[in-house]
Amino acid sequence: MSRNNGHDYEVGYGKPPRNTQFKKGQSGNPRGRPSGSKNLATLVSVALNEPVIVVENGGRRKINKREAIIKQLVNRSTKADWRAIKILLDIVREIESRVEPETG
Repeated sequence: MSRNNGHDYEVGYGKPPRNTQFKKGQSGNPRGRPSGSKNLATLVSVALNEPVIVVENGGRRKINKREAIIKQLVNRSTKADWRAIKILLDIVREIESRVEPETG
């Protein structure tokens, strides 16, 4: 057992002296990650949601980059681009595995 040294509770492993503990409302990492900073998933999602103008059937349309990428992937797949076909089939399998059919 530790000596009390004027503390109103026992000081030891996992019980630091009160004067060295964090005060109420004080963070253990005060300079930590700045507020408003984004992680990789958020940055990718924001970039994929940016609009882009495409020309389809002689007309201009505004769609997001995510949709444009999928359209390009499907178009390349229809032209027998084997890498595009493989990527597209992997995406389709992933989507179908998430949505399990309901048995009635």
